[in-house]
Amino acid sequence: MQNININLSQILIVSSINDMLDSLVKILPIHNTRIIRNETTDKDEFLLAQANATIKESYIATAEKKYIILCGSTFRKEAQNSLLKVLEEPPRNIIYMIVTTSKSTLLPTILSRMPHKFLKEKR
Repeated sequence: MQNININLSQILIVSSINDMLDSLVKILPIHNTRIIRNETTDKDEFLLAQANATIKESYIATAEKKYIILCGSTFRKEAQNSLLKVLEEPPRNIIYMIVTTSKSTLLPTILSRMPHKFLKEKR
């Protein structure tokens, strides 16, 4: 799958969040993969509630790698700010993947903490 290193936390900028999730679910271990996204609104916005769920999930210990996939077309600033520490110093065996449709939705502080890949399809 398009040069995605599953052993590295990263930001994936994609055309379709759902298509990327479908691809990731096929290659990641189902029992150690958590998808965190806002299911309550049509806006697909990553809110503080999702950030808090991410932090909580991050500190549930595991002996194996755990993949936490954060999804949203947009990410609220307060949600991103609350994630800064955990993204910069992730707990042991935690790999984060931020899946979004636009780099501009992310704060420079988030972009500086994780490598990003443009996987948008050319039209």
